[in-house]
Amino acid sequence: ADAAGTTADRGARVIRDWPCAGCLVVLPRTIGRATPVLVALHGDEGSPDLIASVMGPAAAARGLILFAPHCPVARGCSFPNGAATTSSWWGWLQSGRYDEAWLGAQLGRVTARYRVQHARKFVAGWSGGADFLGWYALRHATTFSAAAFLAGGVPYYTRCPAAPLPAYFLLGAADPRYLSGQPGQVESVLRSCGGETYVDTVPNADHQATLATLWSGKAQSLVDWLLKHRRAAH
Repeated sequence: ADAAGTTADRGARVIRDWPCAGCLVVLPRTIGRATPVLVALHGDEGSPDLIASVMGPAAAARGLILFAPHCPVARGCSFPNGAATTSSWWGWLQSGRYDEAWLGAQLGRVTARYRVQHARKFVAGWSGGADFLGWYALRHATTFSAAAFLAGGVPYYTRCPAAPLPAYFLLGAADPRYLSGQPGQVESVLRSCGGETYVDTVPNADHQATLATLWSGKAQSLVDWLLKHRRAAH
C-alpha cells in the first residue's frame, strides 16, 4: 500500500512491501514518460529504510524513482547478529543460497509498472551493500548506466565487465573499509576496463561520518553525477 513518509521530499510517495517483502519504492512528485531509476542497496543493518532516508530526498528532487530492496530473508538472506538476525547482501552472496536472478526480477517489476528510462538505470550500495556491488554491479554492467559505492566495495569480480561501468566511490579516510584497500581494488578494475571513476575521499571520516556527508548535501551531488551517464543501446 502507498503511504506518505519522511523518506522523500514533500509530494513524493513511499510504497512499502512492493515489489517484494520489506522492499521500498520512493516515487517522485511526477513520473514522466521516461523516468530514471536508482536501485539503492542497504548495508548490514539489514533494512532499506536507512539508505532510502539518505538517498530518497535527493532522488525525488531530481525526478528519479528510488527502489530500495530488502535482501530476501525467505531466500536465505538472514544471518546471526548478536541475539538477533540481519540481512546482508554480501553474506547472501557467500552463503551458498544466493539467487543471482532475484534482484533483477524485482527491478523488472518496477520497470514494468512505471515508465522507466532504460538507458538511465543506476545502482548504489551502502556499506555491506557496496561490498556486494563489487560482484553485482560488475556482473550486470550492461544493465546499469553507472554505479555508486558508498563506504564499501569488495573485488569479487576481478575481470573486465561486459561493458565499461562508470562508478562513484564515496569513502572515509578513517573508515576501516577504505583502509582495507578493497574499494580501491574495485575502482582499479573499473578504471582499467574503460569505465569513468570518481573517488571522493572524506578527510578524517569514519564509517558513519561518511554516511552523514550524504545527509548534509553530498547525496544531491552524487545523484547529479549519476544522471550525467546514459547506457548506450546494446
